[in-house]
Amino acid sequence: MMKVMGAMYRYSDRDAYRRHHRLAVHSGVLALQSQQRRGRLRQRLTVAGLSTIGALLVLTLLSVVPSRFQPLRAWYSTEPRPTITLPHVIDTDLPQSATLIPVAKPPKPQQPKTAFTTPIVIKGDASCQSDTLAALELLADKAPKHYQTVTTYMAIIECVTQGSGMAAYENPPRYLVGDLTRRGGTIWYAGTIVHDAGHSKLY
Repeated sequence: MMKVMGAMYRYSDRDAYRRHHRLAVHSGVLALQSQQRRGRLRQRLTVAGLSTIGALLVLTLLSVVPSRFQPLRAWYSTEPRPTITLPHVIDTDLPQSATLIPVAKPPKPQQPKTAFTTPIVIKGDASCQSDTLAALELLADKAPKHYQTVTTYMAIIECVTQGSGMAAYENPPRYLVGDLTRRGGTIWYAGTIVHDAGHSKLY
């Protein structure tokens, strides 16, 4: 009987210990949660206080120095802002009939074109002179390398009635050009001059 009563006492005592342990843990958890809530509340109050102090400082500056912070004051103000219309921006003193005239740029001064000269001797009438100078000037302007070949291996251009050919064996070399070749056009004529200068070069 005594053993049964002792076992029952020990069992009931063990249950009480467990209950006290659970209550202590629960109390500690509640205390920690309460402390966290107080910390969060303190943080919120601090932020709200700093925000209020900053707003009061800005309002004080706006009231003390209005000219320095006029743009900020206009932005912060709750009054209706004036609308900016086009007549306020454009000067209305101009007459209504005034029109803008674009100013023309002055033309660039053109350099006087010098007359074309060539070291090649041209034999023939005025038409021969004019056609040959035009062909040689075209070569000098558009094909300077070929023009250099012409001036190196051709010394005389002579206009004849018919028949064209290169007398490369003569000293100085002479190019004979017929009327049909000379009157075939400036580009054609210039091409024949370069062609026969090539014969003279090969010779």
